[in-house]
Amino acid sequence: MKYLVTNICYARTGSNYFSKLLESSFKNVNVHYELFNRQHCHLNTDYLKRAEEVLDTTDLKRLAHETPQLFLEKMIEISDEPIISHKLFPEHLDLPDVFRIVDKSAFIFVLKRNFIDVYISKKKALLLTQSHENPWINLDTTNVKIDFNKNEFKEMESSFNDWYIKIVNYLILNDIKFQIVDYDTFHRMSIKEQQDFIKSNLSKKIPAELLDISHQVDLLQKQDKSLDFKTKVNNYDEFMDFMINEYLQV
Repeated sequence: MKYLVTNICYARTGSNYFSKLLESSFKNVNVHYELFNRQHCHLNTDYLKRAEEVLDTTDLKRLAHETPQLFLEKMIEISDEPIISHKLFPEHLDLPDVFRIVDKSAFIFVLKRNFIDVYISKKKALLLTQSHENPWINLDTTNVKIDFNKNEFKEMESSFNDWYIKIVNYLILNDIKFQIVDYDTFHRMSIKEQQDFIKSNLSKKIPAELLDISHQVDLLQKQDKSLDFKTKVNNYDEFMDFMINEYLQV
């Protein structure tokens, strides 16, 4: 029997770290990243050649979006590991397709983070795309400062909240097992505590004998080590004025 684990995410909520932790900790989990990314299908590279042969195409991104349910079924079918993990972002698929994937999942993790940190982290990464091929992973962004734009912030937050509200309400209404992974709480844990947290949740729906933990792990490093907004935002005074006099007054 195969088990699908779906990670519901938004950019900069720690999904790369979480996926890498899964990959390093659990030998029975086949970890894909963004199967439904609109620029590139980020599947487990160990399965790239096999997927192209089975699906008779090198254009996996096109197939993933034309027939997402069939594509996912094939990814599950060709997996040697009994547990298959992947992550979904709001821009990947329409909600009806997201809900269909949720329905066939054994377990759901919902990765969340304080939106102010999400906004700044995403702006940093987007800024760095001008000079780096992949600023979304393992690149120190501590010394990068962004220009805060309150209209952009409000628009992005609306999308952020809408995504999570709809997903969580669907999970609750349909009595689907899920666990919210709060970024700050999770990253205050030791690696062992993080692994135990994941195992204890997955074992609610997946046999525990498939969830042996390896303690020799290869993890991603935190990209932004600064805790002071003054070191993150160029127009700090404007940022704070908005936060204090508008954002926190709503």
